[in-house]
Amino acid sequence: MPEPIPFKVTRYRCPHCPRTASRPIRIREHMTRCWLNPAAKGCKTCKHFEPYGPENADGCKVGVDLTGRPECKTCGGIGEVFDRGDFGVSECAECGGDGHEIKPGPIVGCASWEPS
Repeated sequence: MPEPIPFKVTRYRCPHCPRTASRPIRIREHMTRCWLNPAAKGCKTCKHFEPYGPENADGCKVGVDLTGRPECKTCGGIGEVFDRGDFGVSECAECGGDGHEIKPGPIVGCASWEPS
């Protein structure tokens, strides 16, 4: 009976958190949205972040909304609707073209971000 053959596997890890991937491009993409990467200007590296506790959800001392939102019911999160009048496509009047879902919790790319 043959013996198992050992082999090495290369994985790539985010320098800010434990996330790993088999391809470096996946980790580079992750790093742009990693909550622990200060360059991503995310909540978890901001001095205004208030982590959740037994009685409250994640919060922000300067009032940035972290509750998220569901996708727009009119356009389904695409931001455009089919115009039946001239058979064209137009910006969704309900959401103004920004109808994608935002999940609740910390965000990245915040204009109010300050280093902790």
